[in-house]
Amino acid sequence: MMTLPKNLEGEFNQEINRYEEENKMPYATTPERLVRYEYIIEVLKIRFGEVPNELVDAITDVQDSDLLKTLHRQAVTIESLSDFQQFIAQFQSVENE
Repeated sequence: MMTLPKNLEGEFNQEINRYEEENKMPYATTPERLVRYEYIIEVLKIRFGEVPNELVDAITDVQDSDLLKTLHRQAVTIESLSDFQQFIAQFQSVENE
């Protein structure tokens, strides 16, 4: 992992805050998204066993941090892997419209 010098870290955080304000959405850095992907996939593996590659790809295609939080909650609470696949497919169809 790369760390920024203190003076650049402050500037970077200000830019992130400005971006979030302008776009009315929180920004998740790539490492944050990677960790969220791993958590979602790990929960699904623990609960349901093997996770199909197509589903892993669908999860890692998600860029919206709020949707990633929702997917994590669903991974913990949903009844079956097929229900989770249907849930994420709803968002994919909306994005493709």
